[in-house]
Amino acid sequence: MKRSALITNPRVVSLATITTVLLGVTALAIFAQKDDTAVADGPGSQALTVRWQSIQPEPGYSITRAFVGRVEAQQESQLGFEVPGKVKQLLYREGDRVTAGQILARLDTQLLEARREELRAARDQAQAELDLADIRLERITRAHKRKAATDDELDEAQQSRLAAAANLARASAGIQTLEVELEKSELVAPYDAVVAAKHIDAGQVVSAGTTVIELYDIERPEVRLGVGGGLLEDLAIDQTHEVSVNGQTLTGTIRQILPARERVGRDVDVILEFDAQLDGIRRGDLARVQIEQAIEQPGVWLPIQALTEGVRGLWSVYTIERGPDDNGTAVIRRSDVEVLHPESNRVFVRSALPAGTEVVVGGLHRLAPGMEVRPADTEIDAP
Repeated sequence: MKRSALITNPRVVSLATITTVLLGVTALAIFAQKDDTAVADGPGSQALTVRWQSIQPEPGYSITRAFVGRVEAQQESQLGFEVPGKVKQLLYREGDRVTAGQILARLDTQLLEARREELRAARDQAQAELDLADIRLERITRAHKRKAATDDELDEAQQSRLAAAANLARASAGIQTLEVELEKSELVAPYDAVVAAKHIDAGQVVSAGTTVIELYDIERPEVRLGVGGGLLEDLAIDQTHEVSVNGQTLTGTIRQILPARERVGRDVDVILEFDAQLDGIRRGDLARVQIEQAIEQPGVWLPIQALTEGVRGLWSVYTIERGPDDNGTAVIRRSDVEVLHPESNRVFVRSALPAGTEVVVGGLHRLAPGMEVRPADTEIDAP
């Protein structure tokens, strides 16, 4: 009966329950502290052991910016005949590859060839007239020496000879012009290329300069992208940058930075070229270019675990202030910082803290300004 009375006593039950809960909480706290950055130093110790890192000022930081450009051919041409006429032949289709000097299309040259024969006949006639004028001039000249011909007759013979020579020269020049027109009646590839488009079919009459075929260079494509802002100051000819096209990661070299800005976006076109011919990349593909920009802004790098939320939207860090006596303990101080640039596991901040200041890393939720802690024996590595 006494045993049963002890069990049913409310005060005894309440005391046992409280003791059990306290023991459980204490055990959980000790277990949690083993995984936390700030942990108890040992039984009976009031100072928490904290990890720390000393800060080193940097003159600035760099960020990687991504720009999207378009793959272009180094050479793109819209070819047309320099003379008018009717298209007789188109020798290649869209997508065909051609080499420099190959004939791409021809005009009908029947009229030109007939005109050439006519001019050749005129040249022969002019040559015969010149020969006759030479004979007559020679005869008049001998007669004039014997006083058998007047000065007027000699002058007339000389002028007739000059006129015949001019007619011969005009006929010869006409033939040369016609030969050039016949040569221009063939459309020739100026470089190794791919036929991008065909705008005219055989049988159509075209005027001089009408686009017949479009070509683009296939040897070494290039990337054109617009860059604005202060990033241009960090770019220079022959710089290399990482370029991603269709899942391929390539190295592009800046070939040219154009001297003018776009009227709308105010960007400047930057052209990058590749060192070799590329497979699987086509004109018009989108290219992603990674460009690193240097920011000149003094500050320090900190692990992201060193930040704690401050007041008025600012961020703060806890610093370690070691005492004059070497007893292994220190006092926590709070200092505000301004985040300038975040990365995955670290941040670049602006701070008034001097070089070598020891900053607590991790476990900040267990700390408060003025709290006594025990710094770890060794500094953690910078991120």
